[in-house]
Amino acid sequence: MRGKHPPLPKRARMAREIEVGRILSDHPNAMPVWDAGADGKWFVMPKAQAVATECLEDLKDPAALRDLVESLCSVLTAAHGIQAPGSPHGWVHRDIKPSNVLRLDGRWVLADWGIARRPPGQTTHPQRTRVGVSMGSEGFAAPELSIDAHRAGPSADVYSLGQLIGWAVTGRIPQQNIPLIPDSGPWRVVVREATRTDPSRRPATVRAFLDLIAQEIDTPSVPPVVQAETLRDALNAGAANAAEELVALAATHPDDAALYCDVLLTIDPEALIPALMADAPRALEIVRAMPELLGTHRSTERGEVDAVILWLFTVAHHAADAAQLDLLEESCNGAFAWDALWDQWTPQDKIRPWLRTLTGDAAGSVAGALRDHPDCARHFSSLANELRVDHRIRSAVSPPSPGSAGTAGST
Repeated sequence: MRGKHPPLPKRARMAREIEVGRILSDHPNAMPVWDAGADGKWFVMPKAQAVATECLEDLKDPAALRDLVESLCSVLTAAHGIQAPGSPHGWVHRDIKPSNVLRLDGRWVLADWGIARRPPGQTTHPQRTRVGVSMGSEGFAAPELSIDAHRAGPSADVYSLGQLIGWAVTGRIPQQNIPLIPDSGPWRVVVREATRTDPSRRPATVRAFLDLIAQEIDTPSVPPVVQAETLRDALNAGAANAAEELVALAATHPDDAALYCDVLLTIDPEALIPALMADAPRALEIVRAMPELLGTHRSTERGEVDAVILWLFTVAHHAADAAQLDLLEESCNGAFAWDALWDQWTPQDKIRPWLRTLTGDAAGSVAGALRDHPDCARHFSSLANELRVDHRIRSAVSPPSPGSAGTAGST
């Protein structure tokens, strides 16, 4: 500060800037204070490479503007969070404008905390912000800063951020208490909501402001079930790779009941078999998830149980032909578990003749699955006396002989 005896308000402003600069010195988006005089008449900060006013053309790029806004929000979140016990908020900047936003070593930093509002309860000189004394910079300052700046909270900084965005998008300097809302584009709603005259109608916190930005600007992720519906339609239309993409999607979301039960079950499993057989790990994920998801997002119905058992049976049939025993066993375990619970005749009528055809390793794998699900195995007990059926299948479906349980127990 110049002069031997600088005015007290200027000294207080300098002291406040030093204080906040030191408090936030470790934050990458705050202009740090490196050194300061004991009397608060001078301080040292790094020299920035540019001021936001010099970067207006660069800020036409939405990504560049988003980076600037998020950088400011980051440091403001930290400042607003430095609260005294019982205080509703911490430090409020009250003078956010392009000339106080600097480019330092490849990042944006916020400077000039000279008129920052201390956390409630820590005010050192209330008369400096008495009612009727305007604070902040014209056009960027929130309306309440010209009425009762002492009561201004974080939403005042949100207003200034909105005006700064309006300045960057339109290239115009805002007028006092008149929101600078872009004519169109994704930032329009953001600026409109941030610059409401009534502070209670703005996003109350920087976090809420960031949520608003994300809501208006980010492309929402498409729910997996919607992606699956699109791929199903493409598959039905004969699109190449649609089956592979569906298999990959389902394997990635093994907890999405809607994807499995509302989409995958509506697809003829034969259309997916080539993709499933070509990717055994993903096929295992899918056949493991399918029976587990049935009934988790709505009441279970017999028609849906039938569909799941037949879907898994189709996979099992092809897995047996391809000698993919892990996939065969997993498919049978899921199908047999539901058949044991529901005794579904329609799937049984398809499974029974298939069991008659099994030989070799496939017969051994399926017999093991039947033994693991005795309540399902008994539905196929009629095969026990068919001599052309593999002996392991016949053994697995044979009713226990009288007294066998007691004998096993005594042993």
